[in-house]
Amino acid sequence: VEPYRDRIYSILTAVRLDDSEDWKAFGEELSGETIEPFDLKKYQQEYIRAGKDDKEATFLGRFFLAAMEQKSMVTNRIFRSGNLLAGLSVEYKDNHFRGIRDYAILLRKARKEGRS
Repeated sequence: VEPYRDRIYSILTAVRLDDSEDWKAFGEELSGETIEPFDLKKYQQEYIRAGKDDKEATFLGRFFLAAMEQKSMVTNRIFRSGNLLAGLSVEYKDNHFRGIRDYAILLRKARKEGRS
């Protein structure tokens, strides 16, 4: 990361509504490949048109799952510290899971992947 620290920091700290062009340029620089421009409408339509059981396999579906997993990781870290202000972590399910709707999706995904 060190050679790219300043570049990453500048993208992360820039105040913009959409910094996808900066990440795209950085990704192209790192990979030497052309990255297709982000087209929100394209991904929204893909998600809307997908059947109920296929939504998680779409671009946005995978993004939503990744965001929930990130939230769960942070919540779990806070939960393990003894602070319950962040709510319950997915790992809480092993003993007392009460079916938090977002986490039910992650549990299904974990079961499909054989992680639960």
